[in-house]
Amino acid sequence: MGTAPDVQGRGIATAILATMLRWAWEHGATHAYSAGRCRKPLRDFGVYRKFGFVDAYTYHYRGRPGECH
Repeated sequence: MGTAPDVQGRGIATAILATMLRWAWEHGATHAYSAGRCRKPLRDFGVYRKFGFVDAYTYHYRGRPGECH
């Protein structure tokens, strides 16, 4: 999840993630995972740390030069 730089720090991503996780738990989820193409480790994203997400493993998607940095 990303937040536009001009609205970062307002709790938008936290509110969205909290809502998504609450809905999932209410519908029987017991685990949550995050994965994304070209992403930094989760430890670099405060919103995921707030909810206890950790990097379980690392991986690399292959792409054209300059696609992932």
